[in-house]
Amino acid sequence: MTQPERDILTRRKVVLGGVAAGASLALARGGQARGQATPQPDAATQPGHLIEAAAVLEMLGEPSFRPVALAGDAAQAPGFIPGSQLVDWHEMELMDTVNDTAVTGWADNMSALFARVGLNRDDEIVIYDDGSLFAPRPWWVMRLLGYANVQVLNGGFPAWRQAHGAEAPAPASPSVASTPPVAADRRWEMLARLPEIVDHLEDPAWVLVDARTPEEYEQGHIPGAVNINFLRNVSQDGLPFWRPADDLRAMYAEAGVTPDRHVVPYCATGARSAVTDFTLRWLGYPSVALYSASWQEWDAKPETPKAKGGQP
Repeated sequence: MTQPERDILTRRKVVLGGVAAGASLALARGGQARGQATPQPDAATQPGHLIEAAAVLEMLGEPSFRPVALAGDAAQAPGFIPGSQLVDWHEMELMDTVNDTAVTGWADNMSALFARVGLNRDDEIVIYDDGSLFAPRPWWVMRLLGYANVQVLNGGFPAWRQAHGAEAPAPASPSVASTPPVAADRRWEMLARLPEIVDHLEDPAWVLVDARTPEEYEQGHIPGAVNINFLRNVSQDGLPFWRPADDLRAMYAEAGVTPDRHVVPYCATGARSAVTDFTLRWLGYPSVALYSASWQEWDAKPETPKAKGGQP
């Protein structure tokens, strides 16, 4: 994790701590905290991406339901949806997109990671975080590997608490998956690799989205990339629910990120830009590929061009 990512995670936990306390007090009085109404489904968005806490409540007890908590370890998590398995997004970094062996080895390792916690290809998987917004990272990895039914809990575990969902003090004991995805299921078109980005830097049909902070962007970025901080995808007032689809479409269109272009999000290590990738797919963008190795790979290559300063 880079220092900016640590700072963002710390700030968001502080904010969410206050929000959660306020929400708990309001709910105890029989009401909802101001600004904490559960967002309504948007018919113009794609299914299989965001799921609301109310819908997850109805899935509890179903044999195929597999909740997945995102945390470094159980002690760091605020609580668990009953039956949850625990995964750590730090284990999902892809450092090298140039070497074919490195890329396939990474995918093999990811397949083994999810198989160890008992996730089968056709399970109904819901991934949630503690409000950090990093749940789209494993969502992207799992979809690339071939998992058929993976969704992100809108608002994370704080939204689950707001919905009065049952809680478990620890994750469930893992069991090995019996029918995980196989190599033939992998969707490699979801991954952008360094050589193809170099080849398309001047291609007007391509657009790169830098999901880091403006300060990081100004210090160095891929030439031609537009800067849209990943936090702009969600509400900054209360729990981190995704913003209305029309607002997000307008934000991206204003920056030239339109559905008729091939969109490549990146950040420092691929965690924050996975949120951008997820959001664009949710909005129905037909051609999106995450540059998962991101700036950590690009900046380390002396032969790749770099730019500094503000937006192009």
